[in-house]
Amino acid sequence: MSTLLRSRELWGPRHFHRLSQILILIAAASLVFVNVGFAFVDGELSPLGIVGLLIYASIGLFAWRPHVASIVVLVLAAISVVAYDNIALLLAAALTYTLVTATCAVWVMAAYAVAIALLTAYASIADTNLTDAGPIGMAGATLIAFLVGFAFRVATTRERALERERLHAVEDLTRMAHDERERIADELHDGIAHDLTLIRFHSQGLPLHTEDADREISLTTIQNSSERALTSIRSLLEVIRGAHEPFTDLEPRYGERIERVISSLTTLLGNTGIRAGSSAPDSEDPLAEPVNRALTQVAIEAATNIIKHAPRSISAQIELTRRDGEVELAILNVDQSAGARRPSSGGRGIARSRERVEQLGGRMHAGSTINGWVVNAILPLEPRHSDAVPGALRPS
Repeated sequence: MSTLLRSRELWGPRHFHRLSQILILIAAASLVFVNVGFAFVDGELSPLGIVGLLIYASIGLFAWRPHVASIVVLVLAAISVVAYDNIALLLAAALTYTLVTATCAVWVMAAYAVAIALLTAYASIADTNLTDAGPIGMAGATLIAFLVGFAFRVATTRERALERERLHAVEDLTRMAHDERERIADELHDGIAHDLTLIRFHSQGLPLHTEDADREISLTTIQNSSERALTSIRSLLEVIRGAHEPFTDLEPRYGERIERVISSLTTLLGNTGIRAGSSAPDSEDPLAEPVNRALTQVAIEAATNIIKHAPRSISAQIELTRRDGEVELAILNVDQSAGARRPSSGGRGIARSRERVEQLGGRMHAGSTINGWVVNAILPLEPRHSDAVPGALRPS
């Protein structure tokens, strides 16, 4: 509660809700209608009665212009006290303090209370119809009006705070759901699609192999890739069903470090009949985990695209270079076949790889060359955001 009392929102000016505005207008119109009815019964409308009608009508201004309404009510109440020695309209102004407290800024609330106190003191000193107990009654009415208005102000402030918390919770849940969908899509693309590409390629080439060694390589690749794909599918199903915590890590497909990944991918490309080479000098200092992961995903994506879109490539080369606080990964394939299917700017995998690299403060280029395709990623050894690159959904 103390935090609420110190908040600026509690004491700032505010406007009524549309429904409250309508109710205030109805109340003001009702007061005006009743007083006009009394004047019609009496057969005349006195100047004091006109002042009263103006006060009741000005209550309707609180629906849209509370500060203006406060000034108008005070001026009319002062006229009724000073000019007509009447405190009935001063009491109405005191009760109107409820609306002032509920809507106006703190300085207006304070000025309004001081004005009511001054008018009450004037009525007590001057020869008016204010009784001896009048000042106490006026103070009590003003205090009750303040408490009612303040309770309304507190309730609306808490309601707004709860609404903001609800909206933030909805935004967080929406963002979490979106991130989880992205992680699932990444695993489907980066993992399962990669394994299925290998299965498809080797299953198509299996009937064409004449050497037992080639057949053994294809069969082994199909078996290993199908097992990994099944494991990933089970993991995704368990995550979707809520059986496991999301975002846990899978066993790496080609090793922990990027140097090992490059060596494995070079062998993988060689098993498809592509003359593949690599250059990835071992270093005693391993790369930061987000950088290592991002480069691994880039390398796997590039190798998968070569197998999928350019299976008849003449050669492929994967190179890893460290220099001047950066690490560069380059994958180049040479493919002079007329039927090679190369995406003009890359699909989801290239786009996601570029996004991961850029989130870490790096840059990436992927595009066609005169006789092939090149992917080049450069990352700082000290990533800008060490937790920016999301890992794929993994089984625990």
